[in-house]
Amino acid sequence: MSNLNSFKKKYDDVIECVSYSLLIVAKNGKYGVVDRYSKKEVIPLMYDEIKERYCGGYSVRNGQHYGIINDENELLVPIEYDLIEDSGWVGMMQNGNKYAFYKLDNPPLPATTKITPLKYDSARLFNKGNITIFSVSGKYGILNNGLEEIIPAIYDDIAEIHYADSENKYLAVACLNRKYGVIDEFNNKMLEFKYNSLEFIGNTLLIKAVLNHKSGFFSYARKYGILIYGEGNVKNITELKYDSLIVNEEDIVVSVDKKYGFLDLNGREIISPKFDDVIFPFIKERAYVELDGDRFFVDKSGRKIINYIPNELSRKIRILSDNIEKLYNYLMNDEVARNQSEYSLYYWQMPYALTTLDDIPENYSYQKEYEQYNQLRCKMRLEQVDNLPEILKNGLHYPVLSIDFTGEINTEYYKGDANIFFAILNEENRLHLTYYISLFGEKYVDLFDKSKSFDFDSLTDEEISLFSQLLDCIEKICNDLEIETEQNQGVFIHQEFNREEDIARLIQLLNFDDHLTKSEVNKFKKAYIELTDTPDKFRKKLERWLDYEKDELLDVAQDDLYYELITYFIDNNVDDWKFDIERLSDFISNKIGVSFSITDDDYQKGIEYINQNLEAQSDYSILNIVSGGDDVNFIVVRTEDKSDILELSKRLNMPIVDY
Repeated sequence: MSNLNSFKKKYDDVIECVSYSLLIVAKNGKYGVVDRYSKKEVIPLMYDEIKERYCGGYSVRNGQHYGIINDENELLVPIEYDLIEDSGWVGMMQNGNKYAFYKLDNPPLPATTKITPLKYDSARLFNKGNITIFSVSGKYGILNNGLEEIIPAIYDDIAEIHYADSENKYLAVACLNRKYGVIDEFNNKMLEFKYNSLEFIGNTLLIKAVLNHKSGFFSYARKYGILIYGEGNVKNITELKYDSLIVNEEDIVVSVDKKYGFLDLNGREIISPKFDDVIFPFIKERAYVELDGDRFFVDKSGRKIINYIPNELSRKIRILSDNIEKLYNYLMNDEVARNQSEYSLYYWQMPYALTTLDDIPENYSYQKEYEQYNQLRCKMRLEQVDNLPEILKNGLHYPVLSIDFTGEINTEYYKGDANIFFAILNEENRLHLTYYISLFGEKYVDLFDKSKSFDFDSLTDEEISLFSQLLDCIEKICNDLEIETEQNQGVFIHQEFNREEDIARLIQLLNFDDHLTKSEVNKFKKAYIELTDTPDKFRKKLERWLDYEKDELLDVAQDDLYYELITYFIDNNVDDWKFDIERLSDFISNKIGVSFSITDDDYQKGIEYINQNLEAQSDYSILNIVSGGDDVNFIVVRTEDKSDILELSKRLNMPIVDY
């Protein structure tokens, strides 16, 4: 990697571009672009601000006005606008209360621009399909990605755009003469303008319609997944007979004359309205309802389910259940909460434990917390608790254990570490859980509210992974309590692992190319045991091995010592912040025995993309040794060993992770 220090000495500010070879630099308040290799100025230092655009070129500012230039410093959008919204090839500019739009040519480099007149009163941009809803003189229309007014400004409102297929064909809810209808992208009428309101329902084919205070559903037609245009291809699938419609994750709750029933997500009636109330909608094939004063679970045929409790599946569940009971007892008698860097453990006495009030007023109403507790029980498929007055009178509590820890998740939209929240009840000798994955810091009351049911008889692959992480987290908590508290020594149950066998197996997998001698392997195994059992003593030995100053590792956390240990023994490619292309390429090539090249384009796409190429071209893969800082340490392993290495590393507290 080209050293940035020389640039930082010459310029006041240095910003790396996605293209890697270019740098945005500033000196004396003026910005430009230089080539990091030739050090030549690609764009002179003549702008008050430069920002790289993700589809090419740069947004620039001089004074209070903005414009767009290409990579050759040619103006694509004049520097004369108060605001520019960069939405890709089509974007929006604003001066005062008027809007205009631009369209840039497609790759390889934007060279010409189309700009509309500055005449629009409002605008809403949609990146998908690159269309824009605009208004002129109180009327609404739509611009296409060529900035042509394909829907003229004739409507009172265009309330909603709904993309109906992978080809970006869309429908729009429009309002004309205070009545709503549906049009397609060519302004053809799909559903006549006669309804009080229309609303597309998420990613389904459904359109909710309201007419004269009665609701029902329409559905639009598709063939082979592609939307079929033309009047009549939006068809009524339910009568407009319902007083209310509430769409949930698994069902639609409907009501007629104060009786409640269910539709499926295709709009078909599965249980006709007959219940007095729906306490909780369907979650994993079960809903909680009320009829004639009795509350019970039903399946999707409407059949009553008696005392449904998730089945125990394995010894792991029994281990967790037993340890949860012991944690309840410990926290109830000695602690309210426990916070470590790795986890948070809370013991709640509900209701009136989820309140955010530090001092509860004398006449405080506990009803909200009580409702939250019953909602939690619904998600856990447990019967409701109906004796709030008795609870308050006798000072009774219902215990809930909640655990919040950092774990690995892999979903359609996110892969990496996130906070995983579990709420746990141990009731009727069975374990009951809800869980929630949070990418943002959230209050506990929100985590409870958003948590989802966890049914042991129908676990998804993601839930199996989450449960395994919960089990590991509980074991970590129990280990800590056994070490730190006299009353908890020897009371918890542990998963059965052999530490010596695990470290030997991990070293064997990491040493697939025999870069460690037999003597070094034995030294590594012995060092791991010493570090685990006597970390303070081992610090001094590690200081000698690494040529550190005396007591330099004195205040280093034990987890960080595992990083120092493994990087000492195992071949790894270390870089500051990201990685040097040539060095990583040479490192991988030497490890796998054949040439493996990495290009600038690969670098921009990231290490996951590079790893995909490596796995496609060879039997090897890349993993990372987490440093705790911004250094990256890459190691090469056999792809067939990767899952075993990650599992062993987790058990042994070794900082080896995937991407």
